[in-house]
Amino acid sequence: MPERPRSFRWLLLLNLAVAGAYLALAMQAKLAFAWEAIAVTLWLPAGLANGAVLLFGPAVAPAVAFANLIGSACDTAGHCTADPWFIPIAMAAAGQALLVRAVLHRQRLLHDSLSRIPRLLRFLLLAGPAGCWPAAATYAVSVLARGGNVEPGLTRALFWWVGDSLGSLLLLPLLLVLLPLDAPLWQERRRVLLRPLLAQVLLLGLVTFLGKELAVSIARVPGLVEPLQLLRLLLSVTLLMVALGGVGLLLHMVGIMLESQRQLRRSRLAADAAGALLHEIGQPLLRLHLLMDRLAEALKRREEPGPLAEVAAAQRELDNLSTTSRGIQELTLSGMRDTTEASLQDAMATLQAQVSASLDRLDQQLRLSLPTPELRLAIGQAQLEAALRNLVLNASQAAGEGGLIRLEAERLGLELIVRVEDSGPGFDKQASARIGSRMVSSWGGQGIGLLIVRRVVDEAEGHLSVRRSSKLGGACVVLQLPLITTRRQQKR
Repeated sequence: MPERPRSFRWLLLLNLAVAGAYLALAMQAKLAFAWEAIAVTLWLPAGLANGAVLLFGPAVAPAVAFANLIGSACDTAGHCTADPWFIPIAMAAAGQALLVRAVLHRQRLLHDSLSRIPRLLRFLLLAGPAGCWPAAATYAVSVLARGGNVEPGLTRALFWWVGDSLGSLLLLPLLLVLLPLDAPLWQERRRVLLRPLLAQVLLLGLVTFLGKELAVSIARVPGLVEPLQLLRLLLSVTLLMVALGGVGLLLHMVGIMLESQRQLRRSRLAADAAGALLHEIGQPLLRLHLLMDRLAEALKRREEPGPLAEVAAAQRELDNLSTTSRGIQELTLSGMRDTTEASLQDAMATLQAQVSASLDRLDQQLRLSLPTPELRLAIGQAQLEAALRNLVLNASQAAGEGGLIRLEAERLGLELIVRVEDSGPGFDKQASARIGSRMVSSWGGQGIGLLIVRRVVDEAEGHLSVRRSSKLGGACVVLQLPLITTRRQQKR
């Protein structure tokens, strides 16, 4: 993210605001969560520091260092301790925020939907435990360098690391959705993530506070102080794991939702492009077909059978080319969801309008049997229409002139069962076994229609099967597609 040039006054005010917010959170954390000196289980200032440096750049690192120095040296009563080791610890806290910023930018995790588990885990670890160690490590070094009591010092350093990690995991994503960031994905996450993240911060904060109150009560018994520290550390690590899982689950679910929305937008654009391309190809084919019809009429008047046969062959090739171009478009659109759900009734109305002319020309009859209540399916509208259209047109080709086609739809639990039957020769056993791949049909087609249907069914996570029709004697193609139901519909 390129840094914008800022005036000195703006930088000064920004640093003062960050330092003030850091100190306010630090004093509140010490007042609410501290039990033994610096053993703070939830250190939200670490999340504020990481978020501020991430959002506003390294220019606010001095504010983090200064606020950490004051926050470490002073207690809630205003008593301050002059310890030279607080200076490198404060610098390490600022370096910690710079480290988190650097690794997240280098891995391009701020511009990632985090829908993939490895990328999500990388973000959580770098924003939490793997990025929030410098301040705690510097404190541990200071304990060793001064030759103090090593075991309590390292225990406090471990508390420090867990507190920083937990505070960053809870507050950093919240700041990313609240404050402006040059990453549109976080702005899109705001409306979904804001309330759950706030609820998680409040819940874990309450659990930590209650744990502290319980620890203070138990600590009045001298013999329980040492095992209490171990129990409290175990609780802190457990809370860190809960935060990792909770924040990770929220980010993963929202990431999948954003990916789905992006895919939907891309599919709509691709569908528009495919439609425009077919229109550009179809218009010249139509004009060429009209010219060939005129040429055929002229040759008939002149009684020239040889050229007339060649023109007829050319017309058939044009028909095949038109059919193939439409099939290519349908195959392309069948894998692109134009809407989030589809209406069966609307699809049937569109189907009748599209195939009536073809069926009338062959003197064929289409019988429909549909459920009365309106049903909605978990599939795109154009996809559902493409599947039904290709099934009926395939049945029309198989049935031949004067044939009969039957389309029956019924609800079975949470699925819609669609059966398309015809009075043609039907599928042979080898064709039924190859229903998932392209195959030559019994009437000489190239199997694109069933390939389109197969793709639609796979996209909807449904099921496709073929058998012989017991009613009409020809083929029977059965679709099972998932329905979108409300609770009221499920009770029925």
